[in-house]
Amino acid sequence: MEDPDAIYSVLQGTALSTQLLRHEHEGNWARVLEGYDQHLSTTAPLHLGSSLPLSEDGLEHEGMQRSLLHALQQLGCLHVLQAYIGAMPPSTLARSSEMREAR
Repeated sequence: MEDPDAIYSVLQGTALSTQLLRHEHEGNWARVLEGYDQHLSTTAPLHLGSSLPLSEDGLEHEGMQRSLLHALQQLGCLHVLQAYIGAMPPSTLARSSEMREAR
């Protein structure tokens, strides 16, 4: 899309995933962080070796974690970012080059 405002015509829904995409597009990182934190706190934790669960919104757990980390970085919460990454299982870090780079 060449029109930067075209995303608003696409993202008109009320689903959490739609709202989070809109907040990311707008750079509203506090809302992004709040939304992903709330969503991750209500989803079941990953077990090693299991497939990635999808929420009712279709959001992938690992994708939500990446977005939460990006929001922390954009907000300048680098100490919290490093603590969060440090607490992640090595298997999760190994699957994501973005998370390894943030470390």
